[in-house]
Amino acid sequence: MSEISRAWLLEASGGMKFAVAEYEMIEYVIAPELTSVPLTPEYCSSIILWNDHMVPVVNFGILTSEESSHMHSVSVLAYQENPQDDLKYIAISLQQPPAKVSISDDQACDIQQIDNDIWRMLSISCFTEQGIAVPILGIKNLASSEFSHELNEFFNQAGQSTDTLAE
Repeated sequence: MSEISRAWLLEASGGMKFAVAEYEMIEYVIAPELTSVPLTPEYCSSIILWNDHMVPVVNFGILTSEESSHMHSVSVLAYQENPQDDLKYIAISLQQPPAKVSISDDQACDIQQIDNDIWRMLSISCFTEQGIAVPILGIKNLASSEFSHELNEFFNQAGQSTDTLAE
């Protein structure tokens, strides 16, 4: 019998579905009050104040050139760089409310089946849902300087800047 894991299925701004481990999603916030942060990449140019923390908000719609005109909600996610470290937080803009799902080992797929380079960079694994490869996001990967560097490299090769992706 295959192992069953619980996760949250999220739909980011821009329409891409991805999953995070059940314990990584801390709160779903409807209509968050965003504060703009100057001189930051366009995909992460806002923060929310949440439980006395300034939490950066990632808008994947900008990264995929499918920006949603209005951010309806965010999911606050928690991660640790090392097991002994305090929790850190990051928020992701969502198009739809999160849904709890059960994932079995039988649903596992090859990361190369994910049809988006950015999602492949961030994924630690993937599974199939209705015949589509769904990335399982590595939250620590999203907040890393390595991802920021890889993202800049990716867009420089494509002739774009991460500061002007929506143009």
